[in-house]
Amino acid sequence: LGDRHPHVLLYLNGMARLLHKEGNLEESRVLFEKAFAGRREVLGDHHPDTVKSLEDFLELVRDMDNEKEARKLEAKLGSLKVCHELFGRKDFAE
Repeated sequence: LGDRHPHVLLYLNGMARLLHKEGNLEESRVLFEKAFAGRREVLGDHHPDTVKSLEDFLELVRDMDNEKEARKLEAKLGSLKVCHELFGRKDFAE
């Protein structure tokens, strides 16, 4: 499996969530950024897994008290969710 394989990206996102939960915010951020970027590249912006990575990353950014970045991510997340609601899961690559 390569570093952009969906299972590897799932693992990265899971490790980032675990590190976040344990309070390792900076390490968590690095993994969230890799997972989100990889999912965007492989699955596309509107895939539910990509949206989930963005939701998880947003939660971390909020916990890091970075309100400016959180607002940007919230806006991006809002637009992705609207697309998901309009087009539904069937239009996304699995």
